[in-house]
Amino acid sequence: MLKIARAVILASVLVFPIQFANSYPSETLSEYTTHTIKDLYCLTKNIYHEARGESYQGKLAVAQVTMNRVNHPTKWPNNVCDVVYQKVKGFPQFSWTTMKDLKIVDNNAWLEAKSIAYGVLTGDLILKNFNATHFHNKTVEYAQNRKGSRVIGNHIFY
Repeated sequence: MLKIARAVILASVLVFPIQFANSYPSETLSEYTTHTIKDLYCLTKNIYHEARGESYQGKLAVAQVTMNRVNHPTKWPNNVCDVVYQKVKGFPQFSWTTMKDLKIVDNNAWLEAKSIAYGVLTGDLILKNFNATHFHNKTVEYAQNRKGSRVIGNHIFY
């Protein structure tokens, strides 16, 4: 019965994440992960706002950067929402987090971001040998010559 209830909650989250992220913030996504519904919502928003127009691979890379930070033993917070909303010396790590009234304008991109976030959080999706913890748009010059950088779509990952 508990599995059925969890499946109903999860299905609802995938359809109505805003309402359920706050209602069930500590409900875990599955028995195989400690990540919560709130983590799913924060990671989905980060993928959507940072990589909405990018390829599937580009969106997955943004998710992986976020999780590489979460999984770092000392440098970043150890949960998704704290990483997404972290400020260093007063500056946000992801610029969209300071913008007011952001709306979901591309439902297909939102659904894809949600699917990627869920796969990453449950361990079903991962970019192998991808240890990047930062990325920038190609227009940012100083990121273009960083050692170990990798270009995916309009982003440079390092």
